[in-house]
Amino acid sequence: MIRLLILADDFTGALDTGVQFAAAGAATKVMTGSDCSYSSIGQSVEVLVHNLETRRLSPEAAHDLVYKCVSKAVKCGILYLYKKTDSALRGNVGGELAAMLQASGEKQLHFIPAYPQMGRETKNGIQYINEKPVAESVFGQDPFEPVTASDAAEIISLQTKMPVTKLPAGGQSENEGILLYDACTVDDILKTADLLRQKGKLHILAGCAGFASTLPGLLELCGQKPANPVFNDGIIIVCGSVNPITRAQLDYAEKNRFLRIRLTPRQKFDPQWIGSDDYTSTLRAWYERFNACKNCIIDTNELNGTQAADAYAEEKGIGAETIRRLIPNAMGRVLQTMLDFGLHKNLLLTGGDMLLGFLRCVDINCLTPICELFEGTVLSQIDYNGKTYNLLTKSGGFGGETLFCDLSAKMSQLKEIGA
Repeated sequence: MIRLLILADDFTGALDTGVQFAAAGAATKVMTGSDCSYSSIGQSVEVLVHNLETRRLSPEAAHDLVYKCVSKAVKCGILYLYKKTDSALRGNVGGELAAMLQASGEKQLHFIPAYPQMGRETKNGIQYINEKPVAESVFGQDPFEPVTASDAAEIISLQTKMPVTKLPAGGQSENEGILLYDACTVDDILKTADLLRQKGKLHILAGCAGFASTLPGLLELCGQKPANPVFNDGIIIVCGSVNPITRAQLDYAEKNRFLRIRLTPRQKFDPQWIGSDDYTSTLRAWYERFNACKNCIIDTNELNGTQAADAYAEEKGIGAETIRRLIPNAMGRVLQTMLDFGLHKNLLLTGGDMLLGFLRCVDINCLTPICELFEGTVLSQIDYNGKTYNLLTKSGGFGGETLFCDLSAKMSQLKEIGA
């Protein structure tokens, strides 16, 4: 029976939050889709993470969808509700938190947006990314979803008039509305979470994976931890992220013998290319190269900026929102075709759009997270065409420069241990 429902705004965030419970031994499922009958979920599921893909919706649409899902959860008797928010406060944070509280019937929602393990801290209500206010970080320059303010209360107020009370770690208030807590360390989060437990106020919460990581024990959602997976040989990274952090990780990996193939503008933006004779012959050639190389990258980023892609998009009249739809579909089909040809490596997809595009291509809408290989890098498994694949996911802004090389080394080490 579902004891905790987590509503997420994108797929990678859903996984890095859900895996906190799966790794502790709670029976956890992550599913996507705008509708769900929570009462029909299997009795063995204790934690359900529902990815609503609300980050790109209008504030009104995001509010209404969260309100509908929380209302259904309350009717089903689900005891604990958690709104997963982006650690850089992108998306419809204010509208979704307001909908969560309104539909729950509670008077307070407790919000801890910090993720100290990944350099996300909240000080005096200001969200910091690696010691920079979020609006001054790489997320302030995001081409699709720039964060224009650093004060979390200000960001919330852009979409709701619901009152926000700022509190220090472990602070208390009887004010109604959204209670926003500072945190610079995991101990800060634990201090607040333990106080909420003592006060019986863990029923409606919000935050990212940082807060969620403290909850399995507090909510008694623990059990037998999952067995270690068997790893294939090598890794193929599929990247559609323009985040500078991810681009630096790819550059470092390429310098360390990862084979890197970059899609041309036509390959990214022209749906007619997919399935054409040129598509088949090109992917056959890529498949041969990937088979001959342990670690590989399929990248949508161009070598010298975005000039060629911008010119192609302008010539064809392709707008930014269309681009955001076309690229995940193209990359998903490319990876699916590689698997159809017989490629059997560990898979790593960066960003929620890329993950969702691939899963739609292979007709999968539910994942079981297993563990984190590194903080923010989640391992799940999928079955496709009679084979089991390890599927790694990470958000675009997570990890150090050496992450992909470190992952390759760790999987090789675990493969040898399991051999």
